[in-house]
Amino acid sequence: MTGKFIAIYGINNIGKSTQTSLLVQKLINTGVRVEYFKYPIYDLDPTGKMLNEILRGKQKQSIQSVIEFFEGTNVRRPSTKRKPAISFRRKPIGPREIHQKVTEEELQMWYSLNRYQFDPQIRKKLAAGISIVAEDYTGTGLAWGAAKGADFEWLTAVNKFLQKPDLELLIDGKRFLAGKEKVHLHESSDRLIFKARQSFLKLAKKNTWKIINANQSISEVNSEIWREVEPFFKKEVIQRESETFTSWQPNSGTL
Repeated sequence: MTGKFIAIYGINNIGKSTQTSLLVQKLINTGVRVEYFKYPIYDLDPTGKMLNEILRGKQKQSIQSVIEFFEGTNVRRPSTKRKPAISFRRKPIGPREIHQKVTEEELQMWYSLNRYQFDPQIRKKLAAGISIVAEDYTGTGLAWGAAKGADFEWLTAVNKFLQKPDLELLIDGKRFLAGKEKVHLHESSDRLIFKARQSFLKLAKKNTWKIINANQSISEVNSEIWREVEPFFKKEVIQRESETFTSWQPNSGTL
């Protein structure tokens, strides 16, 4: 039996890490083989390191490093026909100390490549019957990229060959500012966070994601998520219990 792939989305500081951890523990308690991953996968080289540098204002490399690592890559917006190479616009979207030094298209390429680097492992685990709970995934790239001006069709195209989740949930509500990271490209600008939230809501409507109200108690949010997730695993648990019962044989001795 193949594993299930669940992706949980939402803006930064909305309680995703808490809720994904609770969900994973609940699945383990019910006997499900499950693993948790948080995207981007920072320990992947070169994409994870590059993303960490960009998001925290330490980026030193350029788009050329993508081309050199993935030989033959032609970086251009698909809708542009005149020139083979395009210099996308750079927009100041955060404090000066963490100014985004690359275009949004380049940043989203790095995110996408990070997911592609890890994709074989995801597919292998699912095929082995291990379920996956991912904090952020392709929907995150679509929402943030669109919020920052990247073309939605282009964003969709660069992610289309990745493993598709079986269930995608959006945790939505007001941010919990206590967890805000000061030096982080996607957490320092309230205006950008607002735009990203609107993008997530549009995606949820387009893809019929279940929207979970973040501004409840932790246990209430957890219960609401579980109501959506549990049906995906009921059949698996029932089948496993049935196999255990049929494999057990009572002693044949007489009393």
